[in-house]
Amino acid sequence: MELTVYNTNKHRLETFEVEFTVENTTTFYAATIDDAVWRITDFNGGLLISPNNYNYPAWIDDISRKDIEFNHKKAEALLATITE
Repeated sequence: MELTVYNTNKHRLETFEVEFTVENTTTFYAATIDDAVWRITDFNGGLLISPNNYNYPAWIDDISRKDIEFNHKKAEALLATITE
């Protein structure tokens, strides 16, 4: 799937070809609150964090789902650091 994401290293939007699979993605189906993290995906040596709103997913280099213990709260904290 072609997806436009916010590249936190370059501070700009970029388009990537991303494949969401059971092996590389954790989905939080209980994410009903706006701005909550809906999905985290290991992608291209980093972590793609998709919020439960119309904002672009954010890609953070050198971190994985395992590094944040597959935890949506830790992913939300990461998102908060880049949107401040």
